[in-house]
Amino acid sequence: MADDFYLDPAAYRNVTRQLSEIGEDLGSSYRRLARVLDDNEGSWGYDEIGKNFQEGYYKKATEYRDGYSKGEVNITKSATVSQKNADNLAKLDDDSARKLDSEYDPNP
Repeated sequence: MADDFYLDPAAYRNVTRQLSEIGEDLGSSYRRLARVLDDNEGSWGYDEIGKNFQEGYYKKATEYRDGYSKGEVNITKSATVSQKNADNLAKLDDDSARKLDSEYDPNP
């Protein structure tokens, strides 16, 4: 185990910001997919090929759509929790530095 631990709060915050943006992008893609699927449900034709496509494709697409929705929520929550962790670690680091500074006597 390492004796030293270093975390750059600004870099950590940057990562959490990017994670949040990824969640937003995934959510936007999910909503576009949902609109396309909803707009086109049942429009595959009524012949055997159209029915089979509807059965095989649309059910799976709906399952994936539900998964994407959960992914957006989970990534966004992870970003929020990570941002709070970054803030807490930065505060802890600042508090520790202040405590050490207050106990340091430059003129022993």
